[in-house]
Amino acid sequence: MKNKGVIARRKSGGGAVYHDLGNLCFSIISRKSQVQLCDYRNLICRALIEFGIHAEYNGRNDLVIGEKKFSGNAVRDDGKIVCQHGTILINTSIKTMNRYLTPDVKKLERNGVRSVVSRVMNLSEISDNITVKDFGHACIDVFQMQQLSVEIDMEDVLVRMNKYADTEWIFGRKMI
Repeated sequence: MKNKGVIARRKSGGGAVYHDLGNLCFSIISRKSQVQLCDYRNLICRALIEFGIHAEYNGRNDLVIGEKKFSGNAVRDDGKIVCQHGTILINTSIKTMNRYLTPDVKKLERNGVRSVVSRVMNLSEISDNITVKDFGHACIDVFQMQQLSVEIDMEDVLVRMNKYADTEWIFGRKMI
């Protein structure tokens, strides 16, 4: 790509996601039986409290403050394993993000939204103290508080990593 960007594809589907050094991406993989213990909504909101930020879940897989979204998320459930992942806007370039993620005008009109810029925000707008690095550490602290009894099958992890890094998967049409 012209700007040295990379395209990736998620098995969970959903809309497009923009990443830069001003946002934090996370994935939480757990057995389905333990998904309540590591629900991303609770864990992210608990980590935000460290910065005096109180957020809510809006029911569309978004975390919001007031009417503004700072985190979009997706969930993939294969019956045994659940992957929850998302992006948290901390100090990202909203202008650049909008340049890459311009939704169809008809979708905006259908949903009664004038612009995406008015719908999203950086957490740095709420707290001067929050950085990607510090919030990452807060997430790790909160996530480590959840004790899960899970054995990791590293062979399965490597098979999945190789599959989803393959260009045929990324640019292909089949969601297998």
